Amino acid sequence: MIESTSTFKSSMTKNNIVRILILGIIYTSMEIVGLTLSSLGFFESDIRFYVSLIVGFHLIYLPVVYVLYRRRTFKVLNQVQYIYFYVIMTWGSVFNVLMYIKDEDITIYSIVILLISALFIIRPLISRIMYALNFIFFASLIYINVSDILVFNQLVFKSLIVTVIAVLISNSNYNVRKKLSDSQKDLLLVNEKLKDQALKDSLTKLYNNGYLFDFLDKAVNNKVYCGNKFSFLMIDIDDFKGINDQYGHLFGDQVIKTVANKLEVLTRDIDIVCRYGGEEFVVILCHADLEVASQIAERIRSEIEREKVEGKVGVTVSIGGALYQNQAPLALIKEADDKLYMAKNAGKNRVVI
Repeated sequence: MIESTSTFKSSMTKNNIVRILILGIIYTSMEIVGLTLSSLGFFESDIRFYVSLIVGFHLIYLPVVYVLYRRRTFKVLNQVQYIYFYVIMTWGSVFNVLMYIKDEDITIYSIVILLISALFIIRPLISRIMYALNFIFFASLIYINVSDILVFNQLVFKSLIVTVIAVLISNSNYNVRKKLSDSQKDLLLVNEKLKDQALKDSLTKLYNNGYLFDFLDKAVNNKVYCGNKFSFLMIDIDDFKGINDQYGHLFGDQVIKTVANKLEVLTRDIDIVCRYGGEEFVVILCHADLEVASQIAERIRSEIEREKVEGKVGVTVSIGGALYQNQAPLALIKEADDKLYMAKNAGKNRVVI
């Protein structure tokens, strides 16, 4: 859950920063054009100073945020994003009071906080504090600039309603995004489980032969993971039919699981262990020549020979091995399988490589 929350927090910050950059660039470009036209006399404007302040802020803030974003410093950006929200809301409140409060108009204040609540993902606690502080600040500005108590009460009541609506929108926006993020994570987990089930044997939890053939195809054709040097072991439990006949199939399954566990323990982290089918297993020994393969195979054989399944029944395995020498996957498997039959015909419980 902690990892999930952290991931959502980073995603939330990234989403907010991208929107800040896009909207900030669009707004700044439009205001620069407006200021230029106003300076050239195309239309009169008595708000150039206030607009110039917010444009100047954007010209400093946006490049800094862009650099931080490119460097993927999301922990810093998580704090930096709130600077933008506070500055924009403060500017909107001041601008509204200085330019429009005489007309009992709180449109700018409303537009600013409603846009922030709708466009950005902000944690509920932070949004409540942020909007509450901004409302108090805006109400204080109204008190300073409005002498009529009835007008003051009316403006404060209107701004309170807008602020409450902004908080509700912001919290709803956050909750919807959080649920969507959690649903996507659940879907990814389900997909991973399904993929795991498709690639692994249900009894032993080892990779199955479907994974084996896919891996061999990539290893042989693309020279990935194992490069062009690996050995291939084919392992078969000796007299497995007799074990099933004498002790039952449930005990036979326990024998298969015991051998599978030993194979995982006795091989290296870089090796691939698969259940080929029935009582047969395959081990791909990456970066191993025949000498290394023989040592590992002999260790597997001797350790399994010492094992007692459920403390009462001994088990042995026969092992055939081959070295990859640019042959096709099926040719490599057949070579190891032929060596396995040689081990079986030679008396079982032995290694032929």
